[in-house]
Amino acid sequence: MAVSAACPLDAADAPAPGCKRLGLLLAAALALWLGLYGLAGAQEVEWRLQTVSTRTGPTGKVATINLSIAAPQGGGARHVLLYVSSFNAPQLSQNPKVDRVAPVLPWSRVGPLLTNHGVVFVAADIPSDANRRSLANRPLPEIAADVRAVMLQLEQEFPGLPIHLAGFGEDAGELVPVSQRLPGAGRLVFVSPDFRNYRAYDWKSLKRQVMVLQSPGTQCDYVSFADAAMVAQRNGFRMVLAGYPQAERNTVCGRGSQNTLEGLEAQTAEVIAQWLDGREPPSGIGHAPAAVAWREQVLRYAMPESLGAQTREITILYPDGAGPFPVTIFNHGDVLVEHPPVRFRQRMVDMVVAREFLQAGWAVAFPARRGVGLSDGLYTYENVLDDFNPTYKAQVHAREILPVLDFLKQFALIDTNRVVLSGQSAGGYAVMQVATLNLPGVIGLVNFSGGRSDVRGPDGRATPGYINEKMVNGFAEFGKATSIPTLWIFAENDSRYSAATVRAAHQAFTAGGGNATLLLHPPLPRMDGHFIYQVPRIWRGVLQNYLRTVQTNIPPKSPGQ
Repeated sequence: MAVSAACPLDAADAPAPGCKRLGLLLAAALALWLGLYGLAGAQEVEWRLQTVSTRTGPTGKVATINLSIAAPQGGGARHVLLYVSSFNAPQLSQNPKVDRVAPVLPWSRVGPLLTNHGVVFVAADIPSDANRRSLANRPLPEIAADVRAVMLQLEQEFPGLPIHLAGFGEDAGELVPVSQRLPGAGRLVFVSPDFRNYRAYDWKSLKRQVMVLQSPGTQCDYVSFADAAMVAQRNGFRMVLAGYPQAERNTVCGRGSQNTLEGLEAQTAEVIAQWLDGREPPSGIGHAPAAVAWREQVLRYAMPESLGAQTREITILYPDGAGPFPVTIFNHGDVLVEHPPVRFRQRMVDMVVAREFLQAGWAVAFPARRGVGLSDGLYTYENVLDDFNPTYKAQVHAREILPVLDFLKQFALIDTNRVVLSGQSAGGYAVMQVATLNLPGVIGLVNFSGGRSDVRGPDGRATPGYINEKMVNGFAEFGKATSIPTLWIFAENDSRYSAATVRAAHQAFTAGGGNATLLLHPPLPRMDGHFIYQVPRIWRGVLQNYLRTVQTNIPPKSPGQ
């Protein structure tokens, strides 16, 4: 097989001097790579690079887009598939020593194989004036103008062929509303799209067919199979499962990840070609049944005595095994209107924390409070700095947590006699309040940077020596009524409260009779210590020991329980 690298063209549209020899070397290397990954058999493919002018930007400068094109040799093309980059940085190299399409995963591997099926594959880079803006951060009219300019160019080069759009990864969902501004566009094909921002969108009136290929076994955090499946089902998209015999247990998102459908390139190309021809694709490719990363449920539950905000969204993840499993109920911190769980109705799930519990054999429940994710109502941000009740904020949020305990009792895979409350920031403070109720089945509590703010320094951060008396008093109240053992995980450079406040709160809690193990880590380099929950290597061992301890100390059930 001969595959020539794209060469820069001179003014006469001829390959630049020396590029042909370099192209042969790259062709040999690429042919070897294709053979190693089971892609041998693709017909001879030649990538060529060209530049398209799109529109005049605000500065008066004309924006341009680089294209890399692979077409079937000898004619026979039936379709054009245009991949629109959703990255925020250029992906097609201008350096003739670099494979121009390699970074565009997985299309760099599927694209050449599509030419075997009569498909012209075109990879469009970001426009020259993108300025680090991804698709979600650019106006739809601007994106549509760029894609329209590229399509006009392709219509001239490949007259009469339908032009379809393709996307991959983060922000790929923007192509759906963009396509509504492009009457000439054909079908849409997505590989591992990030649909987190589009869960609340209604695209049922879309006048074009959409297909989504995705692996349910991927561990890439920004690609949620559950969200993609929900969006596909609601809007009538065709979902094709990319099956692997085993789920991933690492979190990579690039090459080597199931997210990129590595090893399934030939089947991916065949299914896409079928779809573009108007034939019904299979429900899955690769291994069947497809392994899933974690068993996951996205549900809604009722809020008792809640006016105008009757239901809440919750995600439950289960570890491997038969169950029933002990469960942690993780409660999120405060959110603002510009945060994705409110602005885009993103699901409130934190896989960094979830994996630590799942790998320890615990189920994890993520309830979303009022107005967060797809929960009803508007989120209430309790910015209480001068209130007289140090536990008031915790009490407000605790009212949202308590119904979760009753809701989980209906699930056979969950052992509600082994519940550990957990939470971060405002969520951590709220579960401290719930713990004072000493509810049946609640055996422990993990508080990640949970507390309440008070007076701050002139830079808006807690000054090192300042002690937040209201937070200390709040924990003193919690300590008087809490009987379960608790684990606190903080860092000394927490922007909300000083290390002195954390130490004083811990002392007040234990002095009141509470049982608390405090992990107060030295300042975290290059990050706010308030987010120590995102650095599990610091607290993994302590958490694992704690979870083993609280299960060992469960009192035996009394007769009749």
